[in-house]
Parts: sequence; structure tokens; C-alpha cells
Amino acid sequence: MGDWNVPGHGVSKLWADLIGGSRPQKPQPDERSCCWPESHHYGIFDHLATNIVGAKHIGHTVHPYQLLEENPVKQHRAVSASLQLPGDGDLAAKQLIAKASAATAIEE
Repeated sequence: MGDWNVPGHGVSKLWADLIGGSRPQKPQPDERSCCWPESHHYGIFDHLATNIVGAKHIGHTVHPYQLLEENPVKQHRAVSASLQLPGDGDLAAKQLIAKASAATAIEE
């Protein structure tokens, strides 16, 4: 997650120099997040990007500007994003089932 200073489609061009490895497919969010005041600035800059095979963007929120009473010139909007990493099903559910099975085996 970071301020890439480019729209989402431009992240892959920067990826090799900054991080290396395979390039991310579709950084998200790809919407306006910069800058206040919007009458003077325009930027689609803040994205979550990954090159983990099987990872999925599962949601994001571009929050409103904060502390406007402080005149925060060039402030970005806060962005939160969620990423689901690949795995073998729901680990928490499997752990719970394993604990329940172990407890049942002890009682028997």
C-alpha cells in the first residue's frame, strides 16, 4: 500500500525498479485520492498492489479528507484496502474443527 504518484495502470512500470519480480496485475483502488483542495490538485495515486499469485483485492474505502480546519494543503485522503491471500481454505475454521476434534477424542 502506498502513494505511487501514478494512476493504477502506471504502478507496473515502477514495480520492477522499486520491488522486482513479477508485476502486479491491477492495483486498487484506482480512484481519486489526492489532494486537498481538489480545486487545485488532482491525483489517482494511492494503491494497494501485490504480485502474489492468487491474491485478491476484496474491498477498499477512500475516506474523506481529515482535519480540514488545519488547511492541510496537498493532503491525501486516507485509504484502506483489503487483500485476501491465497491459502488452503479458511485456516481459522480448520483450526477450530481440529481443536473440537481433539477435545472430543480426549473425552472419549
